[in-house]
Amino acid sequence: MVFSLYELDQYAHKDIAELLHISINTSKSNLHRAKRLLKQKRLDIPPLLSKTNINK
Repeated sequence: MVFSLYELDQYAHKDIAELLHISINTSKSNLHRAKRLLKQKRLDIPPLLSKTNINK
């Protein structure tokens, strides 16, 4: 929820904190955690083209 509000809807951490009844630091922590999980998931996806397929 924090990721969507911050990245997509451009809310500030202060506004997110008030909306969700959490602290600003919790908002920042949740955003960091979400970004870390997305990065981890992105790295788990195999590339569409491997180097061996490009050279064929």
